[in-house]
Amino acid sequence: MKKEKRRAGKVAPYRPRARLIFATINSEQISEFIEQKRLGRQRVGRTPEERLGWVVSFARGDLDRLRPEERVALGYDLRALVPRTWGYRVPVAPLQEQDLRSIHEEVRRGVASLLEKGEWRLRATPRIVLMREEEEEEDQAVPSYRVGLSWRGTEAQAILGGVMDLLLDVGDRLRACAQCREAFVKRKRQAYCSTACSQRARDQRKRDARER
Repeated sequence: MKKEKRRAGKVAPYRPRARLIFATINSEQISEFIEQKRLGRQRVGRTPEERLGWVVSFARGDLDRLRPEERVALGYDLRALVPRTWGYRVPVAPLQEQDLRSIHEEVRRGVASLLEKGEWRLRATPRIVLMREEEEEEDQAVPSYRVGLSWRGTEAQAILGGVMDLLLDVGDRLRACAQCREAFVKRKRQAYCSTACSQRARDQRKRDARER
């Protein structure tokens, strides 16, 4: 069966591979790196809603209250958010502490800005690259090509790109809690970020009713 021809002028996403940076490492370090990335993908969730919920919880968290090994695990979790359309260099090592903290601050600031001002202006802008590549098809005398869109930048920018992708996908579910004003990802008609906030709101309504 022949493949359906791509419509002329259609822009398709280009999927470059992340380039691993190998220093003086051994096979055990590579295996540990791959295993930590696998665990990171499990921890952030499978659906876009689960992953955005993880991002919001990350933004609300206090990095200084975490143990060093917990911050290392967070770095691998963040790497699981990177979209496939990003080209970047990945050290076969934990995410640098300064990168973890800068990403945390940017996401915390950005989510708050989205809820308060309706926009998030990134402080660091990645490069956008158009790629022209030949399509691999059997029994084709004349080669065909496609143009794809790729994003280039640092690993931190790639992670922030993953957060942007999630917000474009399910950002309509992002809300500020009606009680504490903290960010959360709503489900159905949910108005509060937690049962504790919901209970406090009910208690306040009861007090207001008695005072009338």
